[in-house]
Amino acid sequence: MISIVKDKDGNIKTFSESLLEDYNKSLGESIELLNTTLQEYSRRFMLSIEGITGQTFSIGMSEFDLTVIVSTNLDLVSVVVEINGVTETIPLTEGKGHIILSTYNPGTFIITPADRKTFCAAGNGLLVVEVQPNE
Repeated sequence: MISIVKDKDGNIKTFSESLLEDYNKSLGESIELLNTTLQEYSRRFMLSIEGITGQTFSIGMSEFDLTVIVSTNLDLVSVVVEINGVTETIPLTEGKGHIILSTYNPGTFIITPADRKTFCAAGNGLLVVEVQPNE
């Protein structure tokens, strides 16, 4: 059994194997208990690049593109992601899709799920890609 913390609007903030009885009721947060494992729930929405999930990925500028893998264990034909606040629909095949990012110019890509009521934008559901200038 896991606990899911939701904000006052029903958006998923985080999840845990503990009961999280100290969530912030004054902010209108709520707890939902779900009969699943942490590992199973964490695979509900995953963003990865070269096998890295849940952390910042840094790379120098180059002429090559990066491929971000988007995956879910839910039976969906697509998911919508936000990249720096802009939404993009990613088609899925057997729960997997991809995003191509250019590394030609320096910058930062912040990628999260657009549907925060279904997916958590923390842990495996958040990916930051930094394209750093070459020195």
